[in-house]
Amino acid sequence: MKKNCFIIMLAVLLIFIGSGNLLAADDIKVYVNGDQVDFPDQKPMINADSRTLVPVRFVSEALGADVEWDGVTNTVSIAHEGKAIGLVIGQRTAQVDAGSVVLDTAAALVGGRTMVPLRFVSECLGAEVQWDQYARAIYIITLEKPITAFVGKSMTEETLKTHTGKTLFEPGAQFMYVTTEQLPIKFGNTTIFNITPGLEYIAVKQSTSNRNAAQMLIIQGGISVGARTDQVHVANPFTASYDTQSLTAEALGVPKVDINKVDAFAFRTYYGSNADMYVLIVENPLNKGGWRP
Repeated sequence: MKKNCFIIMLAVLLIFIGSGNLLAADDIKVYVNGDQVDFPDQKPMINADSRTLVPVRFVSEALGADVEWDGVTNTVSIAHEGKAIGLVIGQRTAQVDAGSVVLDTAAALVGGRTMVPLRFVSECLGAEVQWDQYARAIYIITLEKPITAFVGKSMTEETLKTHTGKTLFEPGAQFMYVTTEQLPIKFGNTTIFNITPGLEYIAVKQSTSNRNAAQMLIIQGGISVGARTDQVHVANPFTASYDTQSLTAEALGVPKVDINKVDAFAFRTYYGSNADMYVLIVENPLNKGGWRP
């Protein structure tokens, strides 16, 4: 009797757990370039392969693609700027242009909607995809030009310092120096898209895994003359505004930073299994000086 009761209780518990997982999948939010995509009926879902499927028409059209459905062959076709994608319901292969690609999950028909793997379709259309597990949100970012991967090299202790002579970064930190024309650059879970310096604020379009603006260091003559932070933003990508002069510096009467004399802006993050420090240093386009790390 006790054994039967235990089995019944376990079965009920599994039903509740399964229902909870299914309902939790319904609250996934999808943003394209910061705008939330509205799914009027069938919501995004996580399938048995732990992959996110979305109604193809809503996301593809948000990305500017054309979608066609062939009910005879159960094939959905997506076309965008010369790129052609074809997926057949239930099959783990897809046609991308003239080639065939093996998928880790299959498209499906759910609630009368054609559901496709979100990451695969978005990245095929040239977008970047980020998942925020805390907000249960997926951010899709379309790009005017491809993102360049971070290619670092070892940083010496003399590379960057504070005004007191203290080394800014840990020994062995990796850094990459770029101009604004070379952006966007992805390092760790952060992508810097562009930087627009101004007299009062420095605007930095970026995306981060937690939507928290990356800390920015202002570099002049190889010396950090100040650190700036911004707030947590609602969705990726976002534009953070960093003051040229912090409130603390203003209160202490520290002279205001002359943006035309700033050499570069530095951003840092920890990434990888060893939590290595990555530093992206972006040249200030307003300063034509010759400083380089």
